Amino acid sequence: MLKDGARMASASAGSLRARKTLVAAELALSVVLLVGAGLMLRSFWRITENPAGFAPERVLTMRMQFSGPRYRENTNRIAYVDELLQRARRAPGVEAAGVSSSADSRMRLDIEGAPDVPREARPSALVSVVSDGYADAIGMRVVKGRWIRDDEPAPVFVMNEALARQYLAGQDPIGKRVRLPWVGNQSFATVVGVVADLRYSKLDARSEPELFTDYRHGRPFGLTVAMRVAGDPTKAAPPIRALLAGADRTQPIFDVKPLDVALADSIAPRRFNLLLLGMFAGSALVLALVGIYGMIAYSVAQRTHEIGVRMALGAERHDVVRMIVWQGMTIAAAGIAAGVAGTLALTRAIASLLYDVTPTDPLTFATVAGTLAVTALAASCGPAIKGALVDPIVALRCE
Repeated sequence: MLKDGARMASASAGSLRARKTLVAAELALSVVLLVGAGLMLRSFWRITENPAGFAPERVLTMRMQFSGPRYRENTNRIAYVDELLQRARRAPGVEAAGVSSSADSRMRLDIEGAPDVPREARPSALVSVVSDGYADAIGMRVVKGRWIRDDEPAPVFVMNEALARQYLAGQDPIGKRVRLPWVGNQSFATVVGVVADLRYSKLDARSEPELFTDYRHGRPFGLTVAMRVAGDPTKAAPPIRALLAGADRTQPIFDVKPLDVALADSIAPRRFNLLLLGMFAGSALVLALVGIYGMIAYSVAQRTHEIGVRMALGAERHDVVRMIVWQGMTIAAAGIAAGVAGTLALTRAIASLLYDVTPTDPLTFATVAGTLAVTALAASCGPAIKGALVDPIVALRCE
């Protein structure tokens, strides 16, 4: 019988150790998932809180391409843009209209008076070909100087604050002369304005140096027509689209949507990733809570006789509660520590998914660790109080 009792005690101890290990592993996994979800949440918040640099409400956008051999000639492109703008500006309910065309690639530029350096070391910027009215249409903020006009007698440029900050720090950009390979027969053009940094294609895109020039002196690529309307852009879209299609029936019009919807769509993958990771993190947190509670409850059941002995020898009920809670918090501390160590190694993998948040963000780590510690404390208190309320006489009879 003594051997049987020893085997049972050994089996119980082994089972308890296994439960402790599993609970600690659950907590470690919870840390990894919760930190990942927390970092994604903070990134999402920073994206939505940072100003986009314009006012996307009540703005309708639609896109066109220059399809067919006719538009290989730049003069035909400019004539098409002229017709589009005339039609857009006379459309019912349109308060302002303009076009934008970007090559989506950076170009090297020369700044007059800058030191002569190799081409690969010269400043570079995104270049957008735009029209008069585009700034008003999307609510772009001109912080200095003026916006581009359609009747510019010579090429002019407007730059964003990022370009001025990066390449003209401490200098007044207005009046500076800049040259691009394909503008004005490679002559220098004057900077006439500076606009706020924009994030109009994707909300989670970081502002890059950008240069704007008028479409009559540039070469438009694919077009985006932006129109600020008096009412609901969705309702205004069909008649406006039909009117613009009359400029050239051979040119398809596509991607017709309000600008604020387009911006929301640009971060839809982030929203989905956040939701998915949040669901996994929430499930892991619930499993950890249930695991701690179950492990502590099992431990209390196994130690009922020991608790009775302690209380018979003078231990107070709060001493029993403290002993049991300490056991739960020790396991929680081990799991949280292991989780933090693992997370520090794994968060590097999601660094590219973060926006304006470091993978080792201390606030996120502290919040997750604190949340799990409170969760472990709450899960341990129930069985601890139940164990402390047991009748010592009954406890002493337990084997």
